[in-house]
Amino acid sequence: MKVGFFTESNAKGQIVIPKKLRDNLGITQDTLLQIVPRGEGIYIYPIEGVLIKSEGDDNQGAYLELLKKTQGILGSKPYYKNDRLRRKIELRASAKRKAVW
Repeated sequence: MKVGFFTESNAKGQIVIPKKLRDNLGITQDTLLQIVPRGEGIYIYPIEGVLIKSEGDDNQGAYLELLKKTQGILGSKPYYKNDRLRRKIELRASAKRKAVW
């Protein structure tokens, strides 16, 4: 039975992610990690990019561009009140995504 990996924290509360896990997840020294507390533990997720607002910088344009890229299949079209039509469009988009895989 595999239990997983064990590590200890140091006096500062820092931990080392075992090399095998870092390699499997593609975590390098430049990878940003998100730490999410859940119940009695934490989840650590590698993330690829974050919009960071610096002083005097307006990231509204970059944020709007990101929203346009992730708006989904109905983002550029009006909301369809016809559920059957909307479902048909969603299934077609899903099939296209699966074909890419």
